[in-house]
Amino acid sequence: MNLAYALAFTFCLFSTLGVRAQSDAKMQPGYIVTLRGDTVRGLLSASRFVSENGLQFKPSNADPVKVYFPAELRGFGEQGTGRYYVSRRMGLYRTETTITTRSDLQYRRQREDSTTVFLQPIVTGHSILYGLDFHLTPQVERTAMEASRPQETRFYFLQLPKTPLVALPRAQYKALLQAAFSDCPAAVARAAKSHFSADHLAEVVLTYNACHTGVPARDLRLHPEATNPTTLTWSARAGISRSGAYYDNSAELGSKQTQASYAPLLELRLRLGNKNPYSLETGLRFTTRKSTAANPHTVPAGFTNSGQQLTVKSSTQFSSLQIPVQAHYRFGQGNLQPYVTGGLLAGLNFGHKNALGILVTRFNTPPGSPGSTQEVGTEAATYREGSSQLTYGGIAGAGITGRLGRLTPMLEVSYELNREARATAFHGVLFYRAFNATVGLEF
Repeated sequence: MNLAYALAFTFCLFSTLGVRAQSDAKMQPGYIVTLRGDTVRGLLSASRFVSENGLQFKPSNADPVKVYFPAELRGFGEQGTGRYYVSRRMGLYRTETTITTRSDLQYRRQREDSTTVFLQPIVTGHSILYGLDFHLTPQVERTAMEASRPQETRFYFLQLPKTPLVALPRAQYKALLQAAFSDCPAAVARAAKSHFSADHLAEVVLTYNACHTGVPARDLRLHPEATNPTTLTWSARAGISRSGAYYDNSAELGSKQTQASYAPLLELRLRLGNKNPYSLETGLRFTTRKSTAANPHTVPAGFTNSGQQLTVKSSTQFSSLQIPVQAHYRFGQGNLQPYVTGGLLAGLNFGHKNALGILVTRFNTPPGSPGSTQEVGTEAATYREGSSQLTYGGIAGAGITGRLGRLTPMLEVSYELNREARATAFHGVLFYRAFNATVGLEF
């Protein structure tokens, strides 16, 4: 069977399957170059095996789709990716095997033929590297006995000035490159260390072209920019925190006695994200916290100031250093973007200073002497906790960002609830909660 008929049958089969497979594919802007050299722009769709499946093309959405095979065009290009292909006629050698049933002898002969394919330039210049995706081996048609072996579908070809295309088979490509580039020691050395891949072969050819600068070299490999790169941004924030702290086992500083107070809040925050609406945040924040309690007390009978209303004042204060780890979700893509956050807080409280109000009895004369009088007053007993305390808790917030040149101003409010990891000897565990409001800039 003549190879031309085999290729024609193969092309027809693949074109039928290819059109069906590509019928739903999204067509993209591109162009074709006709055999007369005219460039026609329109919409096209090319599968990986475009030489076999054919190229779908139509000048406009209103036009019907036409399928072009390599022999019908000089080439084509994709506008979006920048890839382009050129038509080249390639020689094929068909191996025919005849087996005699009596002696089991095999006779093989090779017949020359050719076909036209779409080659993709990878590197151009003094030497040119092409790539080809093809189901059939371009140099040797596979026999039935070879069908069980792994089949190559990606091929590379080299072209030097005034020479035909040279195939670079996987088994011999290093020797072929070293022989072709013998006048450039740097390329020979690079070829010896290369692997059989488009990137490695391209680097070898680029190295050789650097030895021959008469023709400008171009690297046509696709290096798509990350359409959704991950970025790390940081922000500086300052604001105010209204926090209230209390002990879970204290009559003087319990949750019902203490009052919240205001203090400055400073924060540095890092955000890891991309164009998606969600990202991850962490950072470092510092503030001081203080809560006071004013417990009323009526002096009982038997004292010179019986019935007097006294106020027993107590307080607790400390410094707080925290590390938030929270999720960040923004809404919309405009200049003003609302967002919400939520996550965990871990940190360290230090510099504790507690002042407890106590009732004291004062005697006007020595106690127990006749006619002695007594009265009740208050004093503050101040003491410090002996060590720092680890803390943990949660935080949730909402805010809005804007655009100011390269800067991103922001406003955020949040609520947090935390506790110390260990209980104190006299008052139990310290809890604290806070409402925060900050403004800042993200860089």
